[in-house]
Amino acid sequence: MLLKRKTVYLSRENTRAEAEKWCKENAADTGSALHQIFPEIKTPVLNLESAFPQEFSYAHEKVKNTPYKMGGQGNIILLYNLCEHITAKYVIETGVAYGWSSLSILLSLAKRPGTSLTSTDMPYAKMGNEDYVGIVVPPELKSHWTLLRESDVSGLPKALKNQPYLDLVHYDSDKSYLGRMTSYPALYDKLRTGGVFISDDINDNLAFKHFCEQHQKRPVITQFENKYVGIFIK
Repeated sequence: MLLKRKTVYLSRENTRAEAEKWCKENAADTGSALHQIFPEIKTPVLNLESAFPQEFSYAHEKVKNTPYKMGGQGNIILLYNLCEHITAKYVIETGVAYGWSSLSILLSLAKRPGTSLTSTDMPYAKMGNEDYVGIVVPPELKSHWTLLRESDVSGLPKALKNQPYLDLVHYDSDKSYLGRMTSYPALYDKLRTGGVFISDDINDNLAFKHFCEQHQKRPVITQFENKYVGIFIK
C-alpha cells in the first residue's frame, strides 16, 4: 500500500505548469489575502523593518557577514500578522535557512508568555553552513525557539511529539510532491481547529492543491517575489 502511494506521488511530481496556472488564477496581494483569511484584520503591520528596526538591523548585519547565500526573506509580513491575529502560542515551521521566517514568528510569540516556535531544518549538504542556519534570530528571542537541525523525516516526529497542539504551521522544506504529501498530514493532524496552515512555493507542483481538496479546504493564495504561498484555516 505504501509503495503504491509513493508510486502515485512520484507520478505527480511534474505538475508545475498546472500548479502555476492555478496559483496565478487565484492569487491576491498580501493585504488582500490577510483580509480574505480574517476579514476582521483592519490594520495589518505592512513593514516589519520599521516596526522592529533594532532586530532587523541585527539581522541584516548577520547576513552581510555570512559567507553562504541561503535564500530570501519570504513573506514575513504574512507570517507575523497571522501569528498576531490568532495570538499564536505553539508554532512549527519546516525550513529555516537564515531564519527570516523564524524571526518574524518569534517577534510575535515573544510578546506572550509560554509561547514556542519549533523549527526543523536540514543544512545544505556539504556546504558547511550548519553554524549559519537561523543566524538572523537575535539572542533575546531564542528562549522561545527550538531548532532541530534534521530533515523532515527524522525531525518532524521529534518536533511534534511534545506539542499539545499547534496554532500555526509554516511549511517551507522539501518541495517535492512526495515530500509535501508525506509531511502535510502529520502537521495537519496536530493543528487545532481554527489553526492556520501555510505552505510556501505551492507553484512547484499540485501537492498543496490536492491536499486542500482532500480536506475540502478552499485556500487563500498570495504571490510574493514570483512565488506563491497557500493558506487555509483548519
